[in-house]
Amino acid sequence: MDLAASLLGRLLQCSIKTCSGESSQCHSLDVRTIVHCLVVYVAWPTKAEDIAHVEKGHWPSQVWVDSEEQAFCYLEARVVLAYESLFALLLECLIQTIQNTSDATVNRLARSTAVCVQALWTCLLKETAPVSLSGRLEKLGVYLLHYSDAVDQWSNAPSHLQSLVWQPTLVQAKQGLALICHSSPKEMLPAGHPYVSEKETPQHTPLHASLLSKAKRAFAALEKASHHPRACERLVDEDCLSLVSMAWIPTNTQLGYSVETLTVYSLFIRFIASLVSKTAYVRIKLREECTVIPMILHLLDLSTKARESDSLKRQQWNRVIVWSLKVIHAFQFDMASLQAWITWKGLNDREILVSVDQALTSSPHQGSLYNKEGSTNSLLSILRDVLILTPSTVSDKEEEIWKRDEQVMTTATLLLDTLTLLPEFGLQIMESDPPMMESLGKLLLLMTQVSSCPLPLSLIDTTETCTTSLVSLQALQRSLTRLVTYKETLSVFVRLDLWMLLFRPTLLHRPMDIYWRDYFCQQLHTKCLEDLWRLFQFTLNDNAIVLNEMCAIAIAYACMDPQHWSLLVDVATEENILDENCIMGVISLQTLLQ
Repeated sequence: MDLAASLLGRLLQCSIKTCSGESSQCHSLDVRTIVHCLVVYVAWPTKAEDIAHVEKGHWPSQVWVDSEEQAFCYLEARVVLAYESLFALLLECLIQTIQNTSDATVNRLARSTAVCVQALWTCLLKETAPVSLSGRLEKLGVYLLHYSDAVDQWSNAPSHLQSLVWQPTLVQAKQGLALICHSSPKEMLPAGHPYVSEKETPQHTPLHASLLSKAKRAFAALEKASHHPRACERLVDEDCLSLVSMAWIPTNTQLGYSVETLTVYSLFIRFIASLVSKTAYVRIKLREECTVIPMILHLLDLSTKARESDSLKRQQWNRVIVWSLKVIHAFQFDMASLQAWITWKGLNDREILVSVDQALTSSPHQGSLYNKEGSTNSLLSILRDVLILTPSTVSDKEEEIWKRDEQVMTTATLLLDTLTLLPEFGLQIMESDPPMMESLGKLLLLMTQVSSCPLPLSLIDTTETCTTSLVSLQALQRSLTRLVTYKETLSVFVRLDLWMLLFRPTLLHRPMDIYWRDYFCQQLHTKCLEDLWRLFQFTLNDNAIVLNEMCAIAIAYACMDPQHWSLLVDVATEENILDENCIMGVISLQTLLQ
C-alpha cells in the first residue's frame, strides 16, 4: 500500500501542476476520479463490485447506504495520519479542480464529497488534526455549502460536527462585516485609486478584496442553506443570530464606499430575511431581544437618504432597501411583532452598549459605546420616503422614477398591504402624514398605467396573469381600501377630509381616473354608509359643525352613483325648499358661507 500511495501521490502532484491549463471537461473527469478515490478510502473495506463502479465512472451522487455506514465505522485516524501527505494531495487536487468544474458535475458529486469530508472530520475529531488536512477540509466545507445535497448531508450529521460545518463560513461573514465597520474610506479604495498612497496599496487592498469576496460567498451560502429546515435549526444553534446586531451597521460613508461593500450588505440582509421567514422561533427570539427592529430601521433610514446623493450606486442601495423591507415583511403573520415595528420610536430611545470587537469574538469584555449620529425615522416615514414619487432632477418623469426604483416600490407596497391590516398603522398615516394619501393615489394611477392591466382588476385571472406589477397593484388597492373603510378610524378619515387628498390625483378624467373614483366610492357605500349616516345624525344635534359638514361630504362621495342621489336630497313638502339638515343642504350651506 505504501508503494501505491507513493505512486498515487506523484500522479496527483502532476495533476495539480497541469490542472490550470485543462478544459472544463477535463476538470470534471478529474473531480469524479478524485471523489471516487476518496470514497474508496473512507468506505474501506470496499467490495469488488464497488471498485467496478468506480472504474466505470458511474458512482452515484448519493453514496450507497452500506458504504456510508462503513465510512463512519471503519475509517481510522491512524490510517489518515499515516498517509497524511496522500490525503492532503487528494484534498488539494480536489480544491484546485472543483472550482473550475461545471455546476452540474459538482451537484452530482456534492453528497459523495460531503460524505468523504464528514468521514475525515469524524475520524480526526479526537486527534490533533494536521494543519495540512484541517485547512483543506475547511475550504471544502465552505465551498460545498453552496450545494443543497451537501447541506442536507451535513445538516443531518451528529451535533458534535456542526461547529466544523458552519463556524468557518460564519467567521468569514463576520470578518467581512468587521472590515467594513472598522475601515476608513481610504482603506476601502481599490488599488490604483488616486486617493490611495503607494505605501498603503500593497498592505491593505489585496487583503480587503479577499475578505469582501469571501464574505459575499459566505452570505450567499448561508442564505441558500437557510432554506433547508434542519440547516436553519443548526445555524441558530451555532449562534448565527449574533449577526443581528447594531454593531454590524457601519456609517453611510463606510457602507456606501464601493459597490462591493453594498453587495456584501445586501447579501447579509437577504440572509437575515430568509432566516426570519423560516421559523417562528427566530422571529420571537429577535423580537424579544430587541435587536432586529433598530438594526433594520436604521439601515433603511441610512440607505433611503444615502441613495439620493449617490446616483451612481443607486441600484446597489436599492437592493439593500429591498431586502430590509423583506425582513419586516417576514413578520406578516406575527401581529405582536408588527405592532413593535410600527411603534418603534428610534435609536435615541435606547443605548447600544456593544462593540464590533465584542460581536466578533463573543467575549465578555466590556464593549464600547456604539451610538449612531441622529435618530432613526419611524417605519411610516421610511415607507413614505420610498413610495413618494420624488424626482432626482427637474426633468425626471414619473415613469422614469418608477423604472428606476420599481423593485423598491413593489416590495414596499406588499409591506404596506401587510401593515394596513393593523388599524393603528392606518391611524398613523391619517394623523401623522395626511399628504401620504395623495402620494398613494398618485402611485396607484402610475402603477395602473405602467402595468397595462385591464380594468376592473377583479376580472383578471391571477392564476394565468400574475406579474409583479399586477400583484403590487392589487396590494396597493387592498391597502387603500382598508384605509378608506376602517370602521375604527372612520371619524378621523372624515374629520381630516382625506377624500379630497385621495381624489386630487384623479381629476384628469382619464378612464383609469374615473374607474378608481367609482371603485372607492362604491367601497365606501357598501362598507361604511350606515356608519356615516349614524355619525351624520349624531353631529346634527351637537356642536361638531365641522365634523357634520365633513361627514356630509363623505356621504356624498359614497352616493356618487345616480341611483343613490335620492339619499342626498330632502325637500320640504310645502315650500319645495331644500332642507338644511339633509346632505345637500349641509353642503350647500357650507358653500354659501365660504
